[in-house]
Amino acid sequence: MPAWPLPFAREGAAPRAGEALPAGSYFGRLVVNPGALAPAGSRLHLVIRKGPVIVEREVSAIRPIRAGDRGFVRAADGQVLSARFVDGAPAR
Repeated sequence: MPAWPLPFAREGAAPRAGEALPAGSYFGRLVVNPGALAPAGSRLHLVIRKGPVIVEREVSAIRPIRAGDRGFVRAADGQVLSARFVDGAPAR
């Protein structure tokens, strides 16, 4: 039985090519995990890094944010910020 050209990579939770594949290769139907979702109102940890300075704040998502996407969060003082939600890590 030939090896499947896209083995499942557990660390990325998605199929990954194990070898170079020609352009236009057909893979059939693939199911890709869309990543984590932070629902509206969920408490998140915002981390801002600029050089040696790190600022951390607790915020809440205004709307649902999917991992890898930017979304709006609200800080305790009411300030609204744009942040990228990182799956398995704080928003930044």
